[in-house]
Amino acid sequence: MRFTFEVELDDATPDPTVLDELGRALRYWAGNLKHYPLTDGQHDTIRDSSYTEVGEWRLTRGPSSTADAAPSHAAEVAPSHAAEDHPGEASAPS
Repeated sequence: MRFTFEVELDDATPDPTVLDELGRALRYWAGNLKHYPLTDGQHDTIRDSSYTEVGEWRLTRGPSSTADAAPSHAAEVAPSHAAEDHPGEASAPS
């Protein structure tokens, strides 16, 4: 089973407010996942503190291709464009 937590960040060098929002979202979902069955296909929208949609988490059965078959982190936090360029890798600010 693969758990993906994907959040769109506004730019490559997030300011402290963006990092605070990301931390808030991670803490919220860390506590809220217990309300969901851990089964293939579960997903939900990730929203910031003003209830704006900023991403999605999802559970999937496994890698969709052999390119994704390499071991990866249990949770991924990456801008959506990075996930398309490098499936299974989390991006970090430069």
